[in-house]
Amino acid sequence: MTRASPRKTLNVLHVCVGLTFGGIQEYLLGLFKGMDRERFRLIACAIENPKPMGIGKEILDAGFEVICLGLKRKMFKTILELGKIIRTRDIHILHAITPYPSFYGRLAGVLYGVPVLISHAHTVYERKRWNRVLQEKLLSGVTDMHVGVSEFAARRIMDCYGIRQDRVRVIYNGVDTKRFSPPSSRADAKRSFGFDPERPVVGMVARPDPIKGHRYFFEAVKLLEGKFNAQYYVAGADESHPRIREEAEKAGGIFTIRFLGVRRDMSDLLGATDIFVLPTLSEALGISILEAMAAGCAVVVSDVPAVVEILKNGENGLLVPIRDSATLAEGIGRLIKDPDLRRRLGREGRKTVEARFSLEKCIKETTDLYEDLWARNVGGAY
Repeated sequence: MTRASPRKTLNVLHVCVGLTFGGIQEYLLGLFKGMDRERFRLIACAIENPKPMGIGKEILDAGFEVICLGLKRKMFKTILELGKIIRTRDIHILHAITPYPSFYGRLAGVLYGVPVLISHAHTVYERKRWNRVLQEKLLSGVTDMHVGVSEFAARRIMDCYGIRQDRVRVIYNGVDTKRFSPPSSRADAKRSFGFDPERPVVGMVARPDPIKGHRYFFEAVKLLEGKFNAQYYVAGADESHPRIREEAEKAGGIFTIRFLGVRRDMSDLLGATDIFVLPTLSEALGISILEAMAAGCAVVVSDVPAVVEILKNGENGLLVPIRDSATLAEGIGRLIKDPDLRRRLGREGRKTVEARFSLEKCIKETTDLYEDLWARNVGGAY
């Protein structure tokens, strides 16, 4: 396939594992809705989903094409299906997210002549994975840009896979600060979720993955039990999930905490939340942290490398050591006792997101990336 000549609209194929719920999916939803539709025709491809669901359905309803392959770890068939999409949609830019979709997507892009190939790291790993080292040795020379969602993620790309610095760019995920904003009345927001408006609400929002550290939140709540008249919840995970239930029962906090499950009203729920907690063990950035900050919540988060790019301890949030339930409980307790500190951290957190992590900034930098790479590879304006 010969390279397409410059044109007014560039066809961009986004390849990911799935389009149900999560930080990556929220990123794509915001990007699709915010990009200039006259300049870019965005198409979403979910490798594993059999049909559009969750956020994938929202992207579809917003007027974009969503393609679901319904394939799981079937490399050759996936590459063939991606090749069909590339040919029939005349794809100019292939933007693949997370390791194995990026590997399959870029292979298809090379085989079917896509002019611009982008690999986007939304996850980081503590140790080098040799299968991915081999994948990058194969594909790094034909990959036009590796994108990290934080400086930490970008450094890991370079350190683990030997990617040159000029082939790596940082684009922070962005938050829609109009959708996620402090409520006019947090008390009214609490009432709408059945919380007592006079008592602080402390929440954790995360998928049911061990790396998110639910266990430490449960243990911290148990340590706080009887000391404060606060209300606690977990969203993004249901108490029926075997591991979540086991960890909550072991900590003794299952009857203290409300489990709210997966939700699509997070902006409203965060509006009802005074203190947001994420005792994560690792983050590439942490979109849920940014959403909570945008909503004016005071945040208590593990001091993992990417998070310290967002937070300065005591200035726009509180940082605590990982796997330290006692210190986490102390941080939560400090904010429960001091409403003035809660409000100050909430205000400063909101300012941080507006200045550095807005959706508008993310969209502009992504637009610039597409235009720069297209001009470099194909030449001329489109």
